[in-house]
Amino acid sequence: MGEVTGIQVLFGMLMLWLIFIVIKLFSGKSFQSSTKKSSWVKILISGTSTGLVSVLYYKCVQLVPASLAIVLLMQYIWIGVVIEFIFFKTKPSKTT
Repeated sequence: MGEVTGIQVLFGMLMLWLIFIVIKLFSGKSFQSSTKKSSWVKILISGTSTGLVSVLYYKCVQLVPASLAIVLLMQYIWIGVVIEFIFFKTKPSKTT
């Protein structure tokens, strides 16, 4: 579980740094962060929750059959919609 999650984090980090470097090289401007402190907290929370889904999914695959684990992974999607409805009061729509 640790190796798979670690490789995912490593590749994600490398891809984000590559995108950052390419954008910085081709824009010709110096990079200045205009992100507020409250935005950083939201970014950290969203990244942490996504990472936890990966860790818990791989742990679930170790403990239960893969067919049940994938069903449980799909529950993450609709639970996210419910949480969004509760906290942000946005109703789910048929369009994406």
